[in-house]
Amino acid sequence: MAYFSDKLVEEPLFIEAIMKNSYWKEAGPLVVKELIYLDCLNSYYYQKLKILDDDDYNDLKDQLTWEGSAAVSVSAAEARFIFAVSSFRQFYSTIS
Repeated sequence: MAYFSDKLVEEPLFIEAIMKNSYWKEAGPLVVKELIYLDCLNSYYYQKLKILDDDDYNDLKDQLTWEGSAAVSVSAAEARFIFAVSSFRQFYSTIS
């Protein structure tokens, strides 16, 4: 995402970048929530950076649980793998 040079991103720029990515448009709301959740885990554990505050993170996790998502119960290794694959697909969809 070439728009972003700082660690914090203004919400309108974030939404604009996501809407230009065809993968996110086609994925559907549940997949997008799962990817945000996995991104939160990755950022927190590997970059020591919180993407969402605690309340928003807990709300997201609760939503995923109620929607039957398996993302909330994956192991650390599974989460890293899913995050890597989704990152590749998201990036690839922006250049194709």
